[in-house]
Amino acid sequence: MVAKRQIYENCFDQMCFPPARHFFDAKADIESSEVFRLIKLMPKGAALHGHDTGMVGTEWLIKNATMRSDLWACTKVSTSQPTPPMELDLLKMIFAPSVPAANTCPDGAWISVATLRTTNPTEVDPWFEHFLSLVTPDPTTRYPNVNVAWEYFSKLFDVTGGLLSHTPVFRDYFTQTLRELKDDNVQYLELRGLMLPTYNLDGSTLDTMQVATLYAEANAEFSGQQVPGEWFGSRFIYAPTRNVDNATVDTYVQTAEALIRAHPNYLAGFDLVGQEDKGRPLVEFINQMFDLRAQVPDVKFFFHAGETNWQGETDLNIIDALLLNTTRIGHGFAISKHPAAKRLAAEKGVAIEVNPISNQVLKLVEDLRNHPVSTLLAEDFPVVVSCDDPSFWGAKGLSYDFYQMFMGIASKDADLRFLKQLAINSLQYSSMPADEKTCALEAWAILWDRFIASVLGNPAPTNKKNRAACVTIWNNNVKLQTNEL
Repeated sequence: MVAKRQIYENCFDQMCFPPARHFFDAKADIESSEVFRLIKLMPKGAALHGHDTGMVGTEWLIKNATMRSDLWACTKVSTSQPTPPMELDLLKMIFAPSVPAANTCPDGAWISVATLRTTNPTEVDPWFEHFLSLVTPDPTTRYPNVNVAWEYFSKLFDVTGGLLSHTPVFRDYFTQTLRELKDDNVQYLELRGLMLPTYNLDGSTLDTMQVATLYAEANAEFSGQQVPGEWFGSRFIYAPTRNVDNATVDTYVQTAEALIRAHPNYLAGFDLVGQEDKGRPLVEFINQMFDLRAQVPDVKFFFHAGETNWQGETDLNIIDALLLNTTRIGHGFAISKHPAAKRLAAEKGVAIEVNPISNQVLKLVEDLRNHPVSTLLAEDFPVVVSCDDPSFWGAKGLSYDFYQMFMGIASKDADLRFLKQLAINSLQYSSMPADEKTCALEAWAILWDRFIASVLGNPAPTNKKNRAACVTIWNNNVKLQTNEL
């Protein structure tokens, strides 16, 4: 609290308060603060809202994925006299044993990344850094409104798609996701994604069911390598795009049913994602959601809803999500405008997944002190904090979003109890089975006591509790997920 108040006092009459500035501008000041250092040490529980190809730090993509052989970049000249590669637009990438067909890069030409690294060794990494994230020195000019920000944001999935859907990279990327979260003192993940097919260098592919197996296998392997009580595993929320026709959503339902039946211990549920303002409203897919529930009666929904600053249109997704008995609401930025929906969510125990940095970068709010979730916190509404797509805004893990919640959205007097409650909420509102959740909360409490002792310079507390039953539950969960392979 001393460190927190010092930032308030130093920035009260100056434009230096980090949550009031764009994250790209404030990031260095956040990282240098004592508050951030302590938050990084804190056991943060679960990340419940993150997307499959937007999780890993950009540095890993550049230093690992783009360093692999047989990588080709589809590029377009951005000036009349280019000086490669900084004056080349990167459109997409693919792994191939020889130069891909020209018609697969219709707006440009394929260039070997290995050749670029040989001819321009100092320029390639900054070039990739520019095209693999939204980070820019002047975000206000580059992203003047929500639609422009989303346009750039959506293009990132095109740029990285062929890179990350290469099977060896895809598996390593997911494992790196788990590793970076654990290194950031996060203990559990619920990941959203499409489970799109992946490809191999020999031309073979993995279909959606095989990709699901790959996820479950990698999760079981990583979890099996961790100390029991320090990592609680991960689960997957099947989350295809909402900007499609009803026939496509019919196929989503079939895929979701097959995935959940094949991997009941790893598949947590279903969601629809994408820019809500330009996607189709949830009400238009009600029949498909009823069909999915009829086929899988215990399916859980985790709908993105209310990720908008409009009122009277997109925000009505919040009402339909609640009527469909959603387990949590992704973003819920607009829920404060709907008192009845807010009361219903509180009565049902439906937590809002808040992603502060995402909401700022994608232009819903500029100054995080004005984030509407601050009113929810004042009313003791169930809230969890998560990271959305940290890779694309130059972040990593969950600590940056915890910092923004603690410093900018919560009260000036919100203290260690607030941070502790956020972590507890993340486990309490997870989709873990009841026995596993109980064990996770017990194990997290031990990690919390260790954290406090470490900060205070005290000896680590002795754990006298018999954890054999919980270890058995965790081991059984890993075996169940492995047996589904």
